[in-house]
Amino acid sequence: MRKMLHDDAIPAYSQMMKSSGRLQWLNGQPLFATMIAESRQATGNLDINVAIGDQAALEIERRQTEAFVTRRLKVMVQSFDPTTAVIQTSFDSIYLLYTTLVEATELLAREYEHVRGHSIDLQALTEDIDHLLAQVHRIKLPEQFPVHLPMDRLGKVEMAEVEALPKDERADKMADLTATVRSDMLEAGSMDPVTRSITAAEPKVVTLADNPEVAKDVDLAGQEQQALAEFTNLVMASADTAQIDHDLECQSALARDAIVSLYPATQYAQTTAFAAFGRPVVKAAVLGNQPVRLHLAGEAFAVVLPHAFTVTFRQGGRQNGKVDQS
Repeated sequence: MRKMLHDDAIPAYSQMMKSSGRLQWLNGQPLFATMIAESRQATGNLDINVAIGDQAALEIERRQTEAFVTRRLKVMVQSFDPTTAVIQTSFDSIYLLYTTLVEATELLAREYEHVRGHSIDLQALTEDIDHLLAQVHRIKLPEQFPVHLPMDRLGKVEMAEVEALPKDERADKMADLTATVRSDMLEAGSMDPVTRSITAAEPKVVTLADNPEVAKDVDLAGQEQQALAEFTNLVMASADTAQIDHDLECQSALARDAIVSLYPATQYAQTTAFAAFGRPVVKAAVLGNQPVRLHLAGEAFAVVLPHAFTVTFRQGGRQNGKVDQS
């Protein structure tokens, strides 16, 4: 670590500090990003946009390159900013790297002093090693068998009995269990089968009373006919023109919603996307600044449109529920 610190880390840090002046100088050059962007599109560039001469795509690429170079250059220059606010908020600050190097140096110094404070008696250590080597032939190593394996096949009661035995008897008991497990594994037929409790499924008998209530059929066609008739009576000034210039009291929600859905057509030049009861709108215009209030019978609130307006429908369509082919 000491060698890496002095041979690699500190020289690299010094070189980075020397480059800060160059980065700040480049950041002050207004044409630097433009030169980089233009160099990407110089002669020999194999980009397809250069080959076909797509100036629009090249201009977009040039602006993106300029923005990227400017942004990255500012980030690199900010890394050398010595202010406290930048150091605490930037993960790339060069001063955080300086702090890391200082802490590594202090850590190495503490470890060096720690090592110097310990002395080893090499002669006594050598005598202990020689004594162990002289007795190595008397050391008997047990066979490498997982100690936990025989314990895994015991129940809680058997486990408690083994743990309650003295240390010497516990070792003998474990040796017996090890031999038993080995023989059981060789004779898979001696292992007890896995038993699971099975709950019989009781089929649920469904009767006619369990059926959900059938919703009542709604006469949608009849409601639409009534709404069309009400719409015609309330706002149709002629066969193709509807005029909404005063407050209206509606009896049908379909008629009220149809009137409300026509108002946005006044904000568009192309109005064919708007329609009422199947008739597309050809033209829509605002009539003054008077707001129009639409109230549906039975409701406690009303819809207020900002302006009165008029719409002209395409010729033909339904009049009071009948198809007009004129």
